[in-house]
Amino acid sequence: MKRVYIGVLTGLMMVMLAGCANGVSYEAGSYVGSAQGKNGPIKVEVTFSKNKIESVQVVSYKDDLDYATKAVEGMPESIIAKQRLDVDAVSGATLTSRGIVGAVAQCVTDAGADPEKLGFTSVAKKTDSQEVLI
Repeated sequence: MKRVYIGVLTGLMMVMLAGCANGVSYEAGSYVGSAQGKNGPIKVEVTFSKNKIESVQVVSYKDDLDYATKAVEGMPESIIAKQRLDVDAVSGATLTSRGIVGAVAQCVTDAGADPEKLGFTSVAKKTDSQEVLI
């Protein structure tokens, strides 16, 4: 029985440590950010706890509904699940996806953290080996 308790406690500790693995802490609260999408700005609202991105909501966007809807629905879930900004773009909605990530990165900065620690790379810092869309 003692081994079961030790196993359970070890498992719980691993889960807790995995949540803190990125070493990023935030000023808890909700922040609004925006970045350029395909046809205009994309505005998001992001809620942070001290060590976690709790929610990402796309507030407004001007991109094509047929393409943007996939990114608007999928990107926030990916960011929250991975607790990272280097998530895959939604096929067919790359510029909308990048706009959402850029807006979330602004919120991360406003919450007192470094978006680069979450895998964010701005277009200005992309290298020749990375895709840059003009």
